Amino acid sequence: MQAGTLLADAPASPRLRSGLFRALARLKGVSVVGTVKDSTGRTGTALAYHGGVGTTKVIIDPKTSTLLELLEPWRSEKDQRRQTYLSVGLTDTIG
Repeated sequence: MQAGTLLADAPASPRLRSGLFRALARLKGVSVVGTVKDSTGRTGTALAYHGGVGTTKVIIDPKTSTLLELLEPWRSEKDQRRQTYLSVGLTDTIG
């Protein structure tokens, strides 16, 4: 589910981001899990994609359509990689 990763970094408006996540939820193999909490305790809506290695989940803030967290299987379903997004935005400085 590379779309979730791309949307985390894309400079897209909340309206466009919302539409893209809705379209993602309609893809074959993607299911809407429902309301969940990310690893920091923020509430969002989870989408899950059941692929070859395991299940990839994205947690989205339904109010802002921003990606809160991405969970991907690494080598197996038990060995997962987690990316938690605390803030996302454009910048004109480094560091």
